[in-house]
Amino acid sequence: MESFDQFAKMAWEFIQDVCVIQSFLALIWLLLPKYWKEKLKIYICHFKKVAFNEKSKLGEMLLNDIKLITGVDRDCNIIFKIDKSPLNIPNDLLLISKRLENENNDRAAKGEPPVYTDLEPYAVHKIVITREKEGNEKPECTVHIKKSSFFHSLITISALDEVVGNTTVRKKYYSELIENPYVASPGGKDLVHAFGLNTMVLTKDGSFVFAIRNINTVSTAGGCIHMSVGEHLNDDVLDYSSDGQPSATKSIVKGIHQELGIDISEEDKANIHFYAVGFAKSVCQYGVLGFVHLSDVTNMELYDKWKLSKDGCYESKEIIFIDAKIKSIVKYLNDNPNASMTKFALLNACLALMMEPELGNISQTKIEKELGNLRQGALV
Repeated sequence: MESFDQFAKMAWEFIQDVCVIQSFLALIWLLLPKYWKEKLKIYICHFKKVAFNEKSKLGEMLLNDIKLITGVDRDCNIIFKIDKSPLNIPNDLLLISKRLENENNDRAAKGEPPVYTDLEPYAVHKIVITREKEGNEKPECTVHIKKSSFFHSLITISALDEVVGNTTVRKKYYSELIENPYVASPGGKDLVHAFGLNTMVLTKDGSFVFAIRNINTVSTAGGCIHMSVGEHLNDDVLDYSSDGQPSATKSIVKGIHQELGIDISEEDKANIHFYAVGFAKSVCQYGVLGFVHLSDVTNMELYDKWKLSKDGCYESKEIIFIDAKIKSIVKYLNDNPNASMTKFALLNACLALMMEPELGNISQTKIEKELGNLRQGALV
């Protein structure tokens, strides 16, 4: 009995100590200036990670098609390395690529809009993921890329279900990649000839910026709602770091300028985050999911800039602003039954809502509750 009394006394003292510490921390938080509260939230969020359960609602709706090969972190380090070895493309895919080029030239000769103009994306040759080390270092994803052509990339977008021999392009060449996207060039064959730079943009007004893609001038998700900055890694957006290698951050900055007509501030450049590298099984494409807050740019200012942006007007039929809340996104899609949003775009929005302190670090449970109200057919 005496030992039980001692245990009970120790337990009660421990509970009292915990309550005192909690009260002390609560008092400090209450007295802390707003500026330092926001700084502390950002610091804590820097190390925040998200682990999705693929059997969850979010997993069922989005991760059934998108494999997040790096996992999710608020500050994943994306590194590009240019590989100058020759492309290794199967002969029958080269024939399809040449046919697509001839079809494009025929459209141009007839005065019809071509699918592209002088776009040279990069093929994904190898992906190396460095798991997080001690000391809370950034997880790193190194993407080895090779110069390719847009017509090669169309093979993995518009020609996946074409028949070659007694099977399809998808089944003959891409089934192994879909099963294991960590090996980007199965059998040494370079099959994925594009890498997407995708960025969820938040305005000063607290709105996400989405784009309705021009059905006549894009090769994927034509007519659908996508992120307003989403394009192939190519020489038009490529910028280089001091070591002579492509820079993901600088490329995103250049992409924002080309697609939205915005030159973002130095402070906003420093706050571009990359959450993950994903692989979309349906179109066999890799892409970064990222985020940037245009802290000084209102919806109206951005829209006016976009109308003057040549590339933005070319790739996007329209841009739309939706309050940065999952409820608002679901309501927009439900209120517009003819609208459909890409899973990549919705997933990126969900990640931003979960990872960013300025958006409330919304829980996965709350997001999934709203996603349960989304109408059938709203996603592509």
